[in-house]
Amino acid sequence: MTKTMLGKISGCLFGLLDRQIGLHLTFFCSDGSGVCDSFSMWDTSVKVTQSTMWTEKDRDKQYTSIVRRVSDVLMQAKKTDTSKLVGTPVELTIEDNTLRSWRVLTEVL
Repeated sequence: MTKTMLGKISGCLFGLLDRQIGLHLTFFCSDGSGVCDSFSMWDTSVKVTQSTMWTEKDRDKQYTSIVRRVSDVLMQAKKTDTSKLVGTPVELTIEDNTLRSWRVLTEVL
């Protein structure tokens, strides 16, 4: 079952969380629930070994992708700093109790 609901960004961290660096977001949903999302990649403290399924080149590409995504979110939210994203209105798409996507409600900013 897929549902779309309104919410707000209730927490925002650009940094390290569980050895992953990136943008980590928490959303407060209109039904009183909460959900999280993250655009992140393993920090450099996690070393590439023979058993990793990615390379340093892959990590570099992911880092670039993360910064581009942060830039896009900041532009959509009309903010200059990730800490100012808290309170930004969003639309969340939830499917089978899993966050599938979200977007900044640019039309209300």
